[in-house]
Amino acid sequence: MVLLEKGLDGGCDSIYLFLNNLLITPDVVEHISAPKDSILEMIIIQSKKTTSFGEDAVMKWKTISGNLLDLSKTTTDFTARYNADILEAFTTFRDTYTRLITSRVKLKFRFYYATLASELHPNVIQQAEELKDTIKGLFPNAVVEVTFVDSDTLFEMYNAVIENRVNLKFADIPISPNQKNYVALVDLKSYFNFIVNDEGDVRKSFFDSNVIRL
Repeated sequence: MVLLEKGLDGGCDSIYLFLNNLLITPDVVEHISAPKDSILEMIIIQSKKTTSFGEDAVMKWKTISGNLLDLSKTTTDFTARYNADILEAFTTFRDTYTRLITSRVKLKFRFYYATLASELHPNVIQQAEELKDTIKGLFPNAVVEVTFVDSDTLFEMYNAVIENRVNLKFADIPISPNQKNYVALVDLKSYFNFIVNDEGDVRKSFFDSNVIRL
């Protein structure tokens, strides 16, 4: 789920929720299931065009974590403080976690703060440690990571070459009514090799989250 800047976002420009590397959306939570020791991962991103990392962004993360990750509180108590997309994102996390709690799901929280900065002040690092302590106080066994993405890292990411091309061998000439979509026959071995990587894992990025059931 991607959140556009609307104000009242608690320092969260974007929030993503993954279960075993599959994107979780509100429409799949009702019927969700997972094997024991699955990993439920929440990713929160704050991105700014400033040339410094400010304490305020991390402080907002501490506040929203204390408000919306605390299961003893209800998200409806914060309708005046956070926008609807933010509340939906955290509600999706809470609902998913409570449904999977008997599966001993492992929690991971990853925060990314991206700016055009080249230096990181010690006070900001201290705020990040306090954020980790806040979440650890709610979920003692959770893994909490805070990553500061500076200008050099952004430049490296921009110039990185990402190759995600896989060949699929057809058993016959495919039918293409519009030169964009294809109907084709493939043998099972070719299809299997197409949907798994060299390690034998399913290429989950090829499928929507509601296609491969957990």
